[in-house]
Amino acid sequence: MVGKERLVVESDFARLPYVKACARETLRLHPVAPFNLPHVAIDDAIVSNYFIPKGSMTLDGWTPRGGASRARSPNDIDIVYHRESKCMGAQLGTAMPYMLVGRVLQAFEWSLPADETSIDLPEERISLYIAKPLMACAKTRLPDLLEFL
Repeated sequence: MVGKERLVVESDFARLPYVKACARETLRLHPVAPFNLPHVAIDDAIVSNYFIPKGSMTLDGWTPRGGASRARSPNDIDIVYHRESKCMGAQLGTAMPYMLVGRVLQAFEWSLPADETSIDLPEERISLYIAKPLMACAKTRLPDLLEFL
């Protein structure tokens, strides 16, 4: 879609929906923080049979793998899911991850180390970290453009 003469730029994002989905899926599976911004109830409310009085502050907690409502294989990328997502800072907060993922995929060929046969990303039970680091080998695909990454 972009070619080998230049690197991915922001105006390319509209033509790269799977790159965008990969970046969002990475942040969904391994978020930067365990909670979203706090919310304050402007009226009394009942949510999932819980009474929340007006003025209460709530935190939308982290649910591993996106919760039961989005239960699917962690290796499947659901591009429709990512088109439906709404977030106040989505445009501001996702431009750089899109650029990073797009350029890293464009500029390098990726493979597993010789002693690895598959990719396994087990999660730690009580943290946001993966239990085993991802190991991969990168081979330069665009040597003339590396200085611009």
